[in-house]
This record gives sequence, structure tokens and C-alpha cells, in this order.
Amino acid sequence: MKNRTAIQTVAMLVGMGIALPSMATSILNWDKANNLTAATDTSFQSNLSATDQVGTGENIRNYTQAGAFMSTGLDSNYIGQDMYGIIQTSSANGSSVDLDSAGSIINDDGALWLGVDGNTPDNNPGSPGVTTDTRSIAALVYFNAVGGVGNTLSAMSMSANNIGNVALRFAVQSGGNWYVSSDYLDVEGSLSYSSANWATLTTATSASTSLMTAEGLTYDVLGSALDNITAAGFFEEGGVVDSNARARVKFDTLTVEVIPEPATLGLVAAFGGGIILIRRRFMM
Repeated sequence: MKNRTAIQTVAMLVGMGIALPSMATSILNWDKANNLTAATDTSFQSNLSATDQVGTGENIRNYTQAGAFMSTGLDSNYIGQDMYGIIQTSSANGSSVDLDSAGSIINDDGALWLGVDGNTPDNNPGSPGVTTDTRSIAALVYFNAVGGVGNTLSAMSMSANNIGNVALRFAVQSGGNWYVSSDYLDVEGSLSYSSANWATLTTATSASTSLMTAEGLTYDVLGSALDNITAAGFFEEGGVVDSNARARVKFDTLTVEVIPEPATLGLVAAFGGGIILIRRRFMM
């Protein structure tokens, strides 16, 4: 009788999904240490197409690219997964804003820098009389994942060792839509996904006249609903006002894990079949 009770308990635990954590599969493990074969200073601005659009009281520059903006084909020292992205900059005084003049997506210490320079009248002689200029950036940087239908988001983590006036959020594409997390990182350190809610992000195009933003969104999508993961990365936004400082991030690591649902169901079925056979053996 005790053996029968024990078997029923095991069956109940399996039915409750206790085996699910062991089935988590990594679909992304990017870090600066393992994605470069040598120091490099390759600028990625040349791999992006910039289109200026006039928004409400400001100039919006949309950096878009049909293909990857960092890959082994673009930089022989880079050996990581292809990077893709939608990047925007803006200036309140109507001038065009280039990306951070520190300039490279991969610099000499193998980190990913992404941001915009500050601006003051002293370094903006082309705009006399301008006393204040807010420069901002919004960027969705991502990697295509080996995911798909049934792959439910399980865990994410990222780290950055230098953040100036920006916020970093997790970003995932599921079912064709982009989502950003309510959790964010705005100081040097690391961030782990911990059952945060998500919001749908409206992405930019080359014709956009406003910046992408995570501010004011409704974070009401549960992580368990993100079950068709096809891409993952981070969303960055921030700005700098009338300053020689920069609004930028020095990005270090990003990892993503999913639970492959079909495999999990197969595991449960296998366990169930085994338990039935064991139960019959004990009852004989």
C-alpha cells in the first residue's frame, strides 16, 4: 500500500510540472569575453542606413538595416551570433544626432557601446543661440533565437558595467510582436528576469517621427504567455540635456533560456508510461 501511495505521489508531482525546470534550454549566451578573437574598433554606423525625420519639435534619426549590423562577415574578429537592431536618436534643437562618438559597437575591450553624445553651445557652433539641447536614444538590439512555437520564456539575465542616463530592459519577440519587461537596469550591475510583466513595444521604421519608448506602456502580459520566442535582446532608452556627457551603455552579457514545450510533454508522457508499468509491477 505504501508503494502504491509513493507511486501516486510521483505521478502527481510529474503532472504538476515539477520536471519542467530541468528542461530549460539556452537559446542565447552572449558575452563580450567569448565573442571576439582579438581587439577591434570596427564602427557599425557604416552598416546602418540613417534617415532623418522631423518629429514634434525635434529631429529624429532612424538607423535601420535589413540585415545584421554586426556579424562575422562585417568584422572578422567577431565570432558571436549576428546582431540586429532598430536604433533611433533625436535632438530637441532640430539638428541631426549621430551615435556615440566613442563609436564602435565593439571597442578595444570587447564591450558593446551604444549611445549618443551630449551637446552644449560650445560644441555646437553650427547652431548659434542654442542654449539647451536634449539628445536622446532609443535602441532595440537583438539576436535571432533558435526558438518557435511552444518555447516558453524561462529565464533571462544581462549585465552592463557602465551606464549613463539610460535604462535597459529585456526584450523578446513572441508571435511576431516585440515585448519589453517591466524590470529594468539603470545602474552598473546585472539584472535577472523574475516573473516580471511585459508590455507590447511599438517598433520604429525609417519613416518614424517619434522615438520608441517603454514609458507609459501597460505591463500586463505574463511571461508564461510568451510561448513563441523567435528573437531576444535588450531595449535601451535615455537622454542627456545640455551636457558633454553621454547617454550610453556599455553592454557585457545576455543569456536567455526557454522551456521547449513539445519536449516537456514527451518527458511527461515517458514518465507517465514508466509509472504505469511500475505500478502494475507492484500490484502483481
